[in-house]
Amino acid sequence: MKTLYELAKKELRGSHDYSHAQRMLENAKELNSTYKGNWKVIEASILLHEFKKNNPDSAKELLKVFTDEEIENVIHCIKTHYCLKIDKPRTIEAKIVQDCDTLDMLGAIGIARGFMAAGEKGLDLAEAKDEYKNKRLGLYTKLNLEESKSIADKKFKFTKLFFETIDKEI
Repeated sequence: MKTLYELAKKELRGSHDYSHAQRMLENAKELNSTYKGNWKVIEASILLHEFKKNNPDSAKELLKVFTDEEIENVIHCIKTHYCLKIDKPRTIEAKIVQDCDTLDMLGAIGIARGFMAAGEKGLDLAEAKDEYKNKRLGLYTKLNLEESKSIADKKFKFTKLFFETIDKEI
């Protein structure tokens, strides 16, 4: 697992930097204390999900100490981590990973990350606001687990207030 942490620190940048993975891991610990998934799968999936998302199968080479079943679950978690994709999580581990990624798109950090991502795409402020307002305000309903919704409550209220305010100011 040490190698995965080192790779995540090296590979993750910008709006999807290593602190994104750290926040996801913290939320995952909380969720997993209730849902009891395979922590090794959750941890590896979170560390790999951003820089292996375009080729999830390439993660296999980094998972040699995992069982075949765990490897397939990690790949499934990576493929389904983004809640706006068509693929839906089938395992508790994938549901936890997806919810943790979604939770990190809400609240002050989520808004800041959204605007960072907009800058990375070359969007102006109004374009960024429109793109991320629509995405962020629909996220609460995408959460898989009741415990995730509980964590998201305050973050979602702040997110909603932020976009109501920026709409008035722009």
